[in-house]
Amino acid sequence: MPGPLTALLATFTDYQTQGNIGPYAALFAAGFVIAVVGHIARAREIIVLGIFVAGVATVLPFLVWGNGA
Repeated sequence: MPGPLTALLATFTDYQTQGNIGPYAALFAAGFVIAVVGHIARAREIIVLGIFVAGVATVLPFLVWGNGA
């Protein structure tokens, strides 16, 4: 009997069809919001975290889908 983590993973990977940019856009937006909160709080660690999350969201589709060839 699969556990809840397996079901969650299956749901996430179902969204990973090429061209479905929604989850990546949401992750990028979350990184942007985190960075803005970091600027408001004047906390460099939070700013860096937000930039890192936005950067990962930018690169992740290329890693998941390949170069499109």
